[in-house]
Amino acid sequence: MDRFITEEEAPEVRARAARLTRLTLDDRELTDLELIATGAASPLTGFLGVRDYQSVLRDLRLANGTPWPMPFTLAVSLAQLASVLRDGAAALHDGAGRLLGIIAATDTFVRSAREEAVALYGTADPDHPGVRYLLSRPSGLIGGPVKLLPVPSSDERPATPREVRAAARRRGWSGLIGLATSQGLGCIEGMGPPEGALVGTLRLALRHAPGRDALLHAIVLKNHGAREVLLEYERGDWSGVASRFDGEDLGIVPLLVGGRAAPSRMRSAFAAV
Repeated sequence: MDRFITEEEAPEVRARAARLTRLTLDDRELTDLELIATGAASPLTGFLGVRDYQSVLRDLRLANGTPWPMPFTLAVSLAQLASVLRDGAAALHDGAGRLLGIIAATDTFVRSAREEAVALYGTADPDHPGVRYLLSRPSGLIGGPVKLLPVPSSDERPATPREVRAAARRRGWSGLIGLATSQGLGCIEGMGPPEGALVGTLRLALRHAPGRDALLHAIVLKNHGAREVLLEYERGDWSGVASRFDGEDLGIVPLLVGGRAAPSRMRSAFAAV
């Protein structure tokens, strides 16, 4: 699933956005939004509401039981929170002021950065980069589905899940394997015959929680069509989260190669991407 609207719907969304509170997303939120928008973060349709947020921190699952390891959140000041609560929606912009779309604010709540840090990292030490980021962000959170304006096609941007799956059908690949590094880069390799090709996927905003990062990366690659995922993450990091799920939960086969120890196929893949 993706969250892009059609060109015909765009004028109405732009007109509505002009009347709403304007929110500027930081780099992490923009990266998460792109994953949501393209369907790489399926089944998410927007930023997490309070029930999903609490469930992800506690159980690595959405409130409905679907595996999901990371709280995709949209942070705002308390003043913005009150304004968005009044309007029931907000306009989403990037740092350059470009309108991206709107969010329907179905949930507004306040988080404890310390509690989130302990749940994700086992520490609230501000020297930890993940904790430091959380402490730097506002405490208000907005959850709800997003509608994103269409973006022009480009050969330079990574392929979306829909595009990867279409290419697999068109080229007659017998399967897809996902390749992921612990730096947040990923690609999909088509399995032949005919000979597969490498397709770059969207970058993840890593949270510095390696086990959860690895699981998120695996889910993103699964959404691109991969059923085998080669993970350049440490075995201990992966097993710490994977032990909480069974094979039917995840629906993928993880192939662990250890941090920064990817085989030549993976190194060549990322050099090409």
